[in-house]
Amino acid sequence: MLVREWLAREQFTLSMSTTFFGYWAHSGALLALTEAGLRPNKVTGSSAGAVVAGLYGAGYDPGDEMAKLFEELKFKDLLEFRPSLYWGFPVVGFYRQRLDALEEKCLGPESPAEGRKAIEDCRVPVAVSVYDAGLRKNRVVRSGRLAAAIAASAAVPVMMRGVPDGGSLLLDGGVGGPRFSAPGTIPRPSAENGD
Repeated sequence: MLVREWLAREQFTLSMSTTFFGYWAHSGALLALTEAGLRPNKVTGSSAGAVVAGLYGAGYDPGDEMAKLFEELKFKDLLEFRPSLYWGFPVVGFYRQRLDALEEKCLGPESPAEGRKAIEDCRVPVAVSVYDAGLRKNRVVRSGRLAAAIAASAAVPVMMRGVPDGGSLLLDGGVGGPRFSAPGTIPRPSAENGD
């Protein structure tokens, strides 16, 4: 049986892994699936996988719309040089994410994601894996501000500052946990917790 036939039999979740700037590969794989009529009923991701999962969930087509966004985004649009020292991991972060700019550029009124600024508002369920520096473990974000979840999951330690969350910092989802590359499914879903 071909993978395409197996996926067509029932609903499926697409999990996209941690890859440094791998959003082109993830969006290409997602494009191939959707062009074959295979649309995931849930998307999860970590780091670059979280970028594509979040954008797809918010309404972006994985083809031309994502490609155009990736080509148009500039480093200065999303990050500003603001070195910060921390007491503990990750010790330093050189760039701060500009969450409001990210939200406006990617999820604003001129985007395919209009009106979808919270994870709960996405057209399909979205979950992203982040590393919680306070808890020192990975956790999955399934609700809240979409731009913050995406930025946290892609916050490469040392290069970027973590995204504040209460008294903790959220960092790249590929940093730790039982599997180094956590695709947004840690811990493994179980029937008891309704995942």
